[in-house]
Amino acid sequence: MTADASFNYRNNTLNLSAERLAILMDELDQMNDDATARRNHARLEYRKHSMAVEVFQPSGGSVVFCVACRNISRGGLSVLHSSYMHLGTKCRVKLRHKHQGDQWILATVAQCQHVTGRVHSVGMKFVREIEVNDYVRVDPLDESYSLERVDPEKLEGRVLLVSGSEIDKGLIEVYLSDTSIKLVHVPEYSDMVGRLSEPFHAVLCDFDSNPKAAYTGVQSLRESGHSLPVIAISSDLSESSRDAIRDSRASAFVPKPLKRYTLLRALAEFVLLKRAGDDADAARPTNHETDPSLKALAEIFSEDLQTFADELARCQKEDDQQTFRQICTRIRGTGPLLGHAAIADAANKAMAAVDSAGSLDPARELINTLISLCRHARSAA
Repeated sequence: MTADASFNYRNNTLNLSAERLAILMDELDQMNDDATARRNHARLEYRKHSMAVEVFQPSGGSVVFCVACRNISRGGLSVLHSSYMHLGTKCRVKLRHKHQGDQWILATVAQCQHVTGRVHSVGMKFVREIEVNDYVRVDPLDESYSLERVDPEKLEGRVLLVSGSEIDKGLIEVYLSDTSIKLVHVPEYSDMVGRLSEPFHAVLCDFDSNPKAAYTGVQSLRESGHSLPVIAISSDLSESSRDAIRDSRASAFVPKPLKRYTLLRALAEFVLLKRAGDDADAARPTNHETDPSLKALAEIFSEDLQTFADELARCQKEDDQQTFRQICTRIRGTGPLLGHAAIADAANKAMAAVDSAGSLDPARELINTLISLCRHARSAA
């Protein structure tokens, strides 16, 4: 049986109800896991009652069945199966990408332990690491980071710190002293967007010094089309504060009092692993089969997209519909040929929304997405 064959996707090999399965997983999560201290990749809860797995048999062919999934990380996932799986067994698992739909991810069985009765806990290692954020929707305030351990010496880049507190600035400088991070400090939140004309890998934004100004600053950053990762810092853990940080579209949250370990993990997520800062702005070329003969044109078009981003932002501010349509027409007409089908699609949607409304303002969200895609585009050739 192949992965395209029809079979009962509703059940798992344990044949347990969702309620019974949840109880079992809770018990397993409560067990002491000595491997955590040795683990490089942090595991995120990823409970699926039924997840398709295709196992390749040594003699040829394959068999497909469904297992229950417990958690996932950049490097693999943990599932529950009704029988033993031999170490090194080649397989692939079906995961749903947030933007690209179902995908089959190659893996090998790295661990298999008997739990109880017919239940076996199986660890599967991905052949290639994945971006967990592409498959799991994570609340930015959940402190869910991909790496369990971070080598400070591998952290390098430029980070903008926006804070009115000299004490917090000094503390963060001490925490980053073993890294190659260059920290640039601005005390005024109104200066945040202006400073981003310089290249930065992430922004650390202190919400304690002036919560309202911090919220407005991050919102302005997003509205100007920047998807740069923003790590919010605050000692206020109230629901109203958390809602404000979440609503500002910050990318992550680090609570005070600051801990070096947590700060490094948060920065590594964006500086080391290059995770995008805003889900709506995942700007990567989708057409990887661009004609090699168009490479030079693709490079030029990628540079044009940066200019288009600035022009689109201006059009939105001035409600310049004529120039907006001209830019969208150029993007959707040329983008798909040069590796930017996703940006062309975004331009088409934004243009349709503006034509329907007769104004740019009602289509603000779609336009902001288009601006971010253009601003962070790279050549696909």
